Amino acid sequence: MTEDRAEGRRLKEAGIALASGNRRSLLEFAQAIAVELAARRPDRRVTADDVQLKLEQLGVPAGALGNAAGGLFRSKAWEFTGQFTESRRPRRHCNLLRVWQLKGGA
Repeated sequence: MTEDRAEGRRLKEAGIALASGNRRSLLEFAQAIAVELAARRPDRRVTADDVQLKLEQLGVPAGALGNAAGGLFRSKAWEFTGQFTESRRPRRHCNLLRVWQLKGGA
């Protein structure tokens, strides 16, 4: 069982890396938006939904990031708060989203 989980994690990381590479410029743009949104909030917290909403306001189609969205908060600038919230986007069917917090020095 442990080997299966390790392999699953390895494949997940490989898939995110591949998807991120294919959409590198859009991912970097979305990451910058995430930092900007969080920096403006007193609690410095943000979710993938927050970033997607801003992208859509800027004319980026919903779902344009695809699986690259898994790389959105993969930097040392972010820490997982331990909290989850349900997605507000109807097409996401209330799936659980991690709540991320921008670290102080970012």
